[in-house]
Amino acid sequence: MRLPYAGEAKTIHAVVAAVRRAKRLRPETLKVAQRADQAAGAVEQGLKLVAKQQAVVRAARHRRDALARLWTTEVAALKRRAGAAEDEGAHRLHATLFERPKPSVPTRRRRTPTSVASTQPIPPDAGTRNESRVRVLC
Repeated sequence: MRLPYAGEAKTIHAVVAAVRRAKRLRPETLKVAQRADQAAGAVEQGLKLVAKQQAVVRAARHRRDALARLWTTEVAALKRRAGAAEDEGAHRLHATLFERPKPSVPTRRRRTPTSVASTQPIPPDAGTRNESRVRVLC
């Protein structure tokens, strides 16, 4: 895969070459052109490293995909053999090998308030609603 930055780096090299051929340029302009040329060269070097890494990744993915096909085939065969073994008397072999266990973490229960105010009834002469709330919360 070719990255778009390679074309941009070539364009910068071409522009710098044109600037160097031009006459009556300030020294600052030539220095900037030289720095741009160096930066374009650094980009090209980085792109070479990226290309090498992409080749390594491509090869690793190819190996992974080949192993995945083999793995899938072998697991399917094992499932069939476990089913056949159950038919011959191996009790719950397929379930033991392939069913997912239930989570061992207990489910969270909703907390119930255990404060003293919640267990004591509010007297009938508590007054208004706000006073009864204050009494419960205190």
